[in-house]
Amino acid sequence: MRAVQHPYGADLGRLNPACTATRHGTYSAYSKGGCRCPHAREATRLHTKRRREGRTGSLLVDSCGMRRRVQALWAIGHSSEDIIRAAGLDLTRHRLTQTARRSARVRKVIADRVAVAYRELSGRPGGCEKIRDFARRRGYPTPIFWGPDIDDPAAVPDRFQPLAPPPVKSPVAVDELAVRRALAGEKVRLNPAEETAALRAAVAAGESLSRVSNRLGINYAGAQRLVAGELTPQRAKRLRVDAEVAQHGHLSDYALSRRLGVNVQTIAGSRRRLTETSIAS
Repeated sequence: MRAVQHPYGADLGRLNPACTATRHGTYSAYSKGGCRCPHAREATRLHTKRRREGRTGSLLVDSCGMRRRVQALWAIGHSSEDIIRAAGLDLTRHRLTQTARRSARVRKVIADRVAVAYRELSGRPGGCEKIRDFARRRGYPTPIFWGPDIDDPAAVPDRFQPLAPPPVKSPVAVDELAVRRALAGEKVRLNPAEETAALRAAVAAGESLSRVSNRLGINYAGAQRLVAGELTPQRAKRLRVDAEVAQHGHLSDYALSRRLGVNVQTIAGSRRRLTETSIAS
């Protein structure tokens, strides 16, 4: 009997005249459609046995390979729209970007189609300078640095050298000019080391700690700890995250969040701080 295509799966035909389901004969028809035909029961028995023996195969796979392929194509100028079109996917640009940067697992069919697009596009440069600059800032390796082990989470790019990410100021360095500007009343983003230097300089000049901390936007209790050479838990965390992002900025937001035990939004905020600091300096 030829299978009939159904919006919710194949229909193998009714074998039990009393069955009132709208589709028949498959595990999906049995579990979701209520089919109790003999072939649906048999399909369900086989599915249960294979699942018990670990032979069903997962519909989800590690997104590592997909993420690396998308980032590598970005690095040579292929936009997300180019990748989606070559992969034949029904995804938005935003969905592909979020999946490539943050998701731990992805549907196998999507990963397979991105692999097809990668084989098609990786041999020629794309025409999107904006996405190429974005990839360069993130330090994403181009396809030439990836071999056949691109899907292995433990693999590293061959002879990998980040693509000239913009210089960022060390989160523990003190920019004396930034400190002077902040003390003069300008709105300047300071790292914890610079906040400490600004507070100590103002207090040494005779200004009250409460007044200078208010001007710098630091609460008084936190200012007391900074002057004493201590960091508040929040500033210590920010310093740790900024230092790690500055050193390993080529990793994805998700990988860094797993590495540091923080959420993805914290990593994104750190990238923004470092980029703004780099531009300002």
